[in-house]
Amino acid sequence: MLASTQSRPLVVEVLAPSVTGTGVTRLLGLEPRAAARPGDPGGHEAYQLWVFLDELRETFGGRIAVHLIEPLSVAWMIRVLRYRPKRYPAFVVGRRRVVSGLDQGAVTSTISALLLATSTL
Repeated sequence: MLASTQSRPLVVEVLAPSVTGTGVTRLLGLEPRAAARPGDPGGHEAYQLWVFLDELRETFGGRIAVHLIEPLSVAWMIRVLRYRPKRYPAFVVGRRRVVSGLDQGAVTSTISALLLATSTL
């Protein structure tokens, strides 16, 4: 049983009102670098988010799975009601902890802590 829990990646769900400016999300990992660009309709914040998601992928690799939740979808609304983030984007890490806002240090340390906790079980 222990081996099966270690082989599953830690799920990080991203709730952002608009990831690309159009309300349509892109799958993480299909493009080698950030999908949004500074001049895109999503603006600078969307670009920063995509760059940060690329950095997470490079840092943690297969130990995490990043799920971008479609803005204003039923799944997005359920998570907003359940976790009640104070700012966006919000990161739901391991379905246990929520980091509100684009606080890269807090997101990275939360992921690291949960990875460490699950590896010692």
